[in-house]
Amino acid sequence: DSFAFALPGLSAEPHVYYVQVSGLVRMNLAPRLLREAEFRVYDRRIAAVTGASYAALLVLMLSAFALYLALRERAYPWFVGLTGALLLTLLAINGHLYRVPGPALFAWWGSDGLHALALACCVLALGFTRHFLELPSSAPSLDRRLKRGQYLLAAVAVLCLFNIDTLSARLQIATGVLAFVTALTVLLLAL
Repeated sequence: DSFAFALPGLSAEPHVYYVQVSGLVRMNLAPRLLREAEFRVYDRRIAAVTGASYAALLVLMLSAFALYLALRERAYPWFVGLTGALLLTLLAINGHLYRVPGPALFAWWGSDGLHALALACCVLALGFTRHFLELPSSAPSLDRRLKRGQYLLAAVAVLCLFNIDTLSARLQIATGVLAFVTALTVLLLAL
């Protein structure tokens, strides 16, 4: 979520404001000075985009669940889990997850919790791909390797949940690399 701070009224004298941001992992910051009306327009636009994204993921998840109930196809529970995990990840990245009383406890993990969620998405994406492409029957050896990859991703996700401050920066890099490798793997398998 964006942080917005109201500044005192402007006067003829120049003012200097300092903002200090600290964290265990690298982050991108894009501070901007906006008038209140400009901020409200920006905030409404962002709320519309995020709301539409949440709704789309929720509809995908419910549709996949309905298809699973109707067809009993093994790929659909993986897709339900994937879209649910993507929704949770998006809620966490935008800060909305932490505003709900129960899931707000997830904030204890900080950025490592986000890494764990991203890795859970990777595990579920590989599981969905394996079952959607019917790899257990069509390519058993490849399926076994992908299953081992899922276990590796799950192990790194669990490591993230130990909240070891000295590992946070490394886990951030590892999550980025593993997410890229997972996406590339899924793309290559789809082709």
